[in-house]
Amino acid sequence: MAALFSTVAAPALAAVTFVPVNIDVSIAPFTYDFGGGSALTFDNNTSGFASELGVQTTGSAQVFSVFGTPSLFQPFAETLFPSQQLGAFASFATSTPVNFSLSSGSIGFKFTLADGDHFGIAQTDGSLIGALYIQGTPGADIDLGSPSGGAVPEPSTWALLIVGFGLTGGVLRRGRRESLALA
Repeated sequence: MAALFSTVAAPALAAVTFVPVNIDVSIAPFTYDFGGGSALTFDNNTSGFASELGVQTTGSAQVFSVFGTPSLFQPFAETLFPSQQLGAFASFATSTPVNFSLSSGSIGFKFTLADGDHFGIAQTDGSLIGALYIQGTPGADIDLGSPSGGAVPEPSTWALLIVGFGLTGGVLRRGRRESLALA
């Protein structure tokens, strides 16, 4: 039986484009086509000590590399500043294991179209490709940043906080009563 093979075509590029993927590449390889003959293929690479995330590039596509092998940023990187990276971008004609890919993180990538170099981030968690973030402005850094407002705790977090304060107050009050009774 032939393996399933997923391919997604690139949307029209604008600022940072979010592409939800959510594909487990241990089941089937996933290819993202940037256009112009450039693509990234993620798969389950079993050539190393353990089954790891593998990546293959075609055309002008390249992934972030340290010491000649694809490397993962840990934890998930919300920024990619190509001009300030300590490693380099490299092409991999065959599936190559991604360093540290048994945990969650992100892989930086770049590809070239007629208007210049574009950069992106692939969000990963083991063999799961969660999403791609693609910069539509040639040569620009990616900064997903945090939302403009602060994070708002969920109701269960508030409940746990209130119960914790209540229990702490109860223990302190009980301790005060016991110390008064001993005096």
